[in-house]
Amino acid sequence: MTVTRHLHRIFALDRHTDVTGVSGASVVAYGIETTDGTVIMRWIGDKPSTLIWGSVEHTLEVHGHDGATEIVTLTGPLPADLVPTVRAAFARILATAGVIGQLLVEVDRALTEPGPVAG
Repeated sequence: MTVTRHLHRIFALDRHTDVTGVSGASVVAYGIETTDGTVIMRWIGDKPSTLIWGSVEHTLEVHGHDGATEIVTLTGPLPADLVPTVRAAFARILATAGVIGQLLVEVDRALTEPGPVAG
């Protein structure tokens, strides 16, 4: 694995037992853990969403369901039929991170420059 300044690992959130009856028993999300411990996760399925957590521990406190769900570190190469799904999930995660970066710039500008907050 290539070492970077920000990426600690990529992972799948694998649900062994669906205790809520909502997402099924399978991989329900893909995620990135950064070197500062932040987790950015993309839920897959009928209602996809992107979430940011402070740590893997926080993620599992909410979504682990007492061991019914685990984080599985992904290592390549992945099966060819899985690559498009995983690539799409991570593309959405990175797009979200880009939007967050741009919003940070805009919030900083709104806090430090005169004028209306919304453009």
